[in-house]
Amino acid sequence: MFMKTTQEKADSLADQALKSTHHAVNEAINNVTSSVHELQHQVKPLLGRAGEQVSSLAHNGIEHVLDTSRQMRDQAVIASRRSAKYVKDEPVKSVLIAAAIGVAVFALISLFDRSNGRR
Repeated sequence: MFMKTTQEKADSLADQALKSTHHAVNEAINNVTSSVHELQHQVKPLLGRAGEQVSSLAHNGIEHVLDTSRQMRDQAVIASRRSAKYVKDEPVKSVLIAAAIGVAVFALISLFDRSNGRR
């Protein structure tokens, strides 16, 4: 009775192998879990900084667009004032320039209208 049969020995070895495999799998899972937690702690600050940088870039872009818009508006006001002053100072020349521009625009429109009518 003290001697184990071959079947008992095989069963015992299978149990030991199963326990050993179970232990190895649990340890591997614990290692992966630990690595994931470590990566998570490393990534959070990086994501926070990336978000701050994106926000800063967007803010800078908006500021640039607003500045450019202000500059364009200021230039348009200056051009409008200069044009009004020129018309006031040189009314005859202004009317002749406007008429010449009108004739040129009319000629271009007529030219394009004819070329489109031939197709």
